[in-house]
Amino acid sequence: MVWIIFAAVLLFCFTLLLRSETAKKIGSQGGMLIKYNILINYLTFEGSKIIYNTNTAVIIEARAQNVVTTYQIIQAFDLLSIEWKMNSVFTGVHKLKWNFNENVNQHEMIRIIENDLAKYVANLGGLI
Repeated sequence: MVWIIFAAVLLFCFTLLLRSETAKKIGSQGGMLIKYNILINYLTFEGSKIIYNTNTAVIIEARAQNVVTTYQIIQAFDLLSIEWKMNSVFTGVHKLKWNFNENVNQHEMIRIIENDLAKYVANLGGLI
């Protein structure tokens, strides 16, 4: 039993250390806004704004009368996670999520996101 607790504490400390190293690494590259400039500029459309920015995460939000759309961009270790969420009064909550290696070309990320969103909207009959 003591070994299980010891292993859990060790794993927790190791995870914190790796997160700290990830934040330092991204910070040395200019932060998320610089490192992922192409992607973030693409996802930041008219009427949207960056509401959260750290060395490992950016949240972009757009609010309209009946809809809130967010993009949450998080880097953990070598993985970039992007989540799109739309909360509509009329159609409810919609989510899509992508995971990319941090070294994937940002134009390729954008192409995949565009294609997936287009398919998602088409499957809903264009209701969103």
